[in-house]
Amino acid sequence: TYTISYNLADGSIDGSNPTSYTIESDDITLINPTKQGYTFKGWSGTGLTGDENKTVTIAKGSTGNKEYTANYTANTGTKYTVKHYIQKLDETYELKETEELYGTTGTEVTPNTKTYEGFTAPSKQTITIKADGTSLVEYNYSRNSYTVTVTAGKGISSTTGSGTYKYEESVTIGAQLATGYKDITYTGDKTVTTFTMPSKNVNITASATPITYTISYNLADGSIDGSNP
Repeated sequence: TYTISYNLADGSIDGSNPTSYTIESDDITLINPTKQGYTFKGWSGTGLTGDENKTVTIAKGSTGNKEYTANYTANTGTKYTVKHYIQKLDETYELKETEELYGTTGTEVTPNTKTYEGFTAPSKQTITIKADGTSLVEYNYSRNSYTVTVTAGKGISSTTGSGTYKYEESVTIGAQLATGYKDITYTGDKTVTTFTMPSKNVNITASATPITYTISYNLADGSIDGSNP
């Protein structure tokens, strides 16, 4: 009785191959193994040339112990997933986009990050593609902050609303009139008092119009050489 030993290299066989035989055993044709994420390339081992022997038969009348090793080729279409999350205003994260990508089993990949307006991308991650297609990369994008500067122009005693705001945060600005002025107007990057923060710094100038007063005269029957305003 001779032994037959196998190295399946983490593969599996649907059924079983014999582990022994005698000179009187009928022909034995090996059942080929499978391995998730890989394609069976062939057997190598006793009496074989190379590693691409997909059909191996131990003929009746053979003698001697046999050893066989299974060889595989990594699949090139193994899935891995990249999920992109963006930071909300409350600093939690929500899913923005999911990518299903494909590569070679067992190799390292470094998926690219995305460019989202108003957000900063994280550092790239490197992973090894798992044979079962469950490899996952999660990228979290932080929400940027920008400054609002409200400058007091002519006729303005003070302003409100200057500060740092997150992208897409609601912003309200204001201004107080100086004595003798009316009708506040805003010029610069924004001309309204309430707006959503854009992905850049905002500079605004508040200004006002001088009030026009009337001057009336009672000359009591007198006269003026010239005119008063």
